[in-house]
Amino acid sequence: LTGKLQTFWDMRAAMNFIMGGLGSGAVVFAYLLSLADPVPFGGLRIIFTIAAGIMGVGLFFVWLKIGRKLRAAYVVLRPDTSWMSREVYAVAVFGAGLFGAWVLPHPAWLALAALGAAAFLYAQARILQASKGIPAWRTRRMIWMLVLSGLAEGAGLNAVIAGLFPEVLPAGFALPIAATVLVVIAASLWRGYVDGAKASGIGAAARRVLMKATPRLYAFGHLAPIVGYFGLIAWTQAPIWLFILPGVLAIAGVAYWKAIVITRASHF
Repeated sequence: LTGKLQTFWDMRAAMNFIMGGLGSGAVVFAYLLSLADPVPFGGLRIIFTIAAGIMGVGLFFVWLKIGRKLRAAYVVLRPDTSWMSREVYAVAVFGAGLFGAWVLPHPAWLALAALGAAAFLYAQARILQASKGIPAWRTRRMIWMLVLSGLAEGAGLNAVIAGLFPEVLPAGFALPIAATVLVVIAASLWRGYVDGAKASGIGAAARRVLMKATPRLYAFGHLAPIVGYFGLIAWTQAPIWLFILPGVLAIAGVAYWKAIVITRASHF
């Protein structure tokens, strides 16, 4: 049996997951990258600031869909039971770390900000998975999909920044390798999600939506970025701007499947 398509969460809600995953994933990826490759403190701080703006846009979109917008402040009241409340507290930790990094520059502030971003990304994953009325959302695999895809699109944003502003993020060898691994993992998680959809209780109508979207996602959201990143790994003297294309494709792929799952495969 398949219920009706839910209409409570529309594209504005999807944008929160798209932009939130992109921003928080970019922070976590950039911080981990800095542990493997030297990244200037000032460059990391700029990346974190860009990511903060992106996360803010995502939260603004979800605020737009609230019926009584002045009640949004009530979200802080239930950190004991609500992943939405925990998401807001994670934003506060991230914001405190970023503010400290600008006021009193020290690597510890960036570590705090990265911790807050990681908590934010995980909280977003739990929000969607906790919506038990939607079979396409409630599978446990959804947590891993959102966390790893957030890191994959965050790696894509770092690649774009490296291509546009090499003085902010030097395009080292580790970036395309790590980004490739994340896209491969994201692709395997999607494959498992679609293959196990029926066993997970996802209805026929939603499964048809997922199957229809899969070839396009594989081609443009997975295979194309992987080929682009491999090219950068093999061509060590590649122009810096070539980092932009696979990064944009990786971001677009994650945005595409999130929009599909949240707005079109979300049957009760």
